[in-house]
Amino acid sequence: MNHLRTDDVLVVWKLDRLSRSLNNLLTIMEQVDQLGAGFRRLTEAIDTTTPAGRMMMQMIGSFGEFERSMIRERTKAGLESVCKQGRIGGRRPKLDAHQQ
Repeated sequence: MNHLRTDDVLVVWKLDRLSRSLNNLLTIMEQVDQLGAGFRRLTEAIDTTTPAGRMMMQMIGSFGEFERSMIRERTKAGLESVCKQGRIGGRRPKLDAHQQ
């Protein structure tokens, strides 16, 4: 961000490489806009210089944040389940040939 100048374009592969929350994403996008720079996401064509492009960016950011929250919930539920079984988190270790 410190290197962005007017008419530069910030390019990312996916939004999750740029930000982990919608709030943070919107802050970054505002900074890019204030610098007079653009933004490009390689996995989809999103043009943040238009109102529709900014809306799409916000929607995609919201979905990404939702997805991360769901992963956290499922992980927590899984860890609680194995704890009730008397194990400590993670997958069961694979048994090698002489342990079976």
